[in-house]
Amino acid sequence: MPDEFYEGHERDLLATMDLSHDCPSCGSPAGEVCRTNAKSLTLPHNPSKNHAKRPRTRNLPRL
Repeated sequence: MPDEFYEGHERDLLATMDLSHDCPSCGSPAGEVCRTNAKSLTLPHNPSKNHAKRPRTRNLPRL
């Protein structure tokens, strides 16, 4: 069940988050969602909403 949740969550984030820039907090490249526990070698790297330090493009069209 958790795997299905995170697959759906990542799909939703890909559709709604501004992924036009790399994230300096977790190291996710442009086009990929931010990840939790990005610096941990043992904890899961689940998808998460954009970190506050990730640059955003202004005036994106609303869906």
